[in-house]
Amino acid sequence: MFRKVVLASAIALAATPAQAKLFDVTLSWNNNGTLVTENFSFNDAEEAIDVVDIDFIIDKWGQSGFNETTDTAIADIKFRGVPIQLTYQQGNKLILDIPSLGIYQEFTDDPQGDDALDQLKDFLVEKGENEILTQINKAAAASTSFDPVAGNPSSLMSTMVDNIYFLTNSSITGTDRQNIDNQWDIGLRQSSYTTLDNQDVVNYQLPLAYTFKLDWFPGHRLQFRLPMSYTTINEDAKSYSLQLGFGWTIPLIDGLEITPAIDYGVAGSAEILSVGVLRALSLTTRYDFSLFGQEFTLSNSMAKIDSERLEYEDDDDVDPVTYAIDYDLSNKAMTNGLAWHIALPWKLATQVFVRDTRYSGDALYSEQVREYGVNFGWSAWASTNTQFFVGASYQSHDKEEFDGARMNVGLTF
Repeated sequence: MFRKVVLASAIALAATPAQAKLFDVTLSWNNNGTLVTENFSFNDAEEAIDVVDIDFIIDKWGQSGFNETTDTAIADIKFRGVPIQLTYQQGNKLILDIPSLGIYQEFTDDPQGDDALDQLKDFLVEKGENEILTQINKAAAASTSFDPVAGNPSSLMSTMVDNIYFLTNSSITGTDRQNIDNQWDIGLRQSSYTTLDNQDVVNYQLPLAYTFKLDWFPGHRLQFRLPMSYTTINEDAKSYSLQLGFGWTIPLIDGLEITPAIDYGVAGSAEILSVGVLRALSLTTRYDFSLFGQEFTLSNSMAKIDSERLEYEDDDDVDPVTYAIDYDLSNKAMTNGLAWHIALPWKLATQVFVRDTRYSGDALYSEQVREYGVNFGWSAWASTNTQFFVGASYQSHDKEEFDGARMNVGLTF
């Protein structure tokens, strides 16, 4: 099962723009001068893996004259114009060709060991100089609109950047946070969009954090956060992410504070057969101020995000083999935001905000987003910052397919 993660990552470059499925494979062979082709589309990578198995090809075309010992079968896999080709020759030979990555490798059945397809899986995941899976993962983050780790609004990297910024800026009233009591922050954000290749994506984020003040350091606060995220693609493929973070808020002057933090996150999908881990080091600056009798908050968040390497040793083999999964990503994200807090009668409040986030470093499919939003809620006491709010925002991305509204609900107590 573990080895399938690799072949799936290669096939994950298989959704062509005209398809509504995540994985698309075209099989072909020459039958007495006639080219026979057949297309298959799936939302589950395991089903796509079964299609490119030579046994499936034999069962499919055996009655039509296909002879695995003499004929050649080809599996063409495409993802947004990036071709991947698997060629079966002479019944026991398999050729992997990924021109865009400069990868070409031949595998031959070993009568005393693994067949060619198993050798291909090992080749993709084995730790070594090639790191083929890493190259594929990195290309996917730059090319796909649905990668669970990076490159799109529902990915782990994007939700980490969101939570780093918003969990440090959860107040809708702009009250003096340096004097608040211990508090919980719980929220729910929901967004949906349809990508250019007709993938329907729905994402739910659950920001969760607990902040407590340090009595021996007036104004200092520690925050532990455990955000979660759940995404569905075409209602079939599902991905999950979980983050664990720690931040220390340090007051500098009245209204001005900084929060250095470290966060780890993991994202994975059984249907896409993809998994990745990210680490983020961040510094968030928040400044609450008054202007013309109105309350404002100016915020800036800078994050350095790097992928972490996953390694697995297969002890079942005679010679243990170490498999490696990595995205080899190193990115920086900067978020700038401004919020206007409007006090209303009966302890009601409105917050109007705008934020801009930009990524730099390794190539990502989407690298910029602007968000314009309004939250409306109720605030109990400034000393505890007890609040409940509902709101909506509109996101504008450098990739227009991601543009759309997002619903926000939050509770602080």
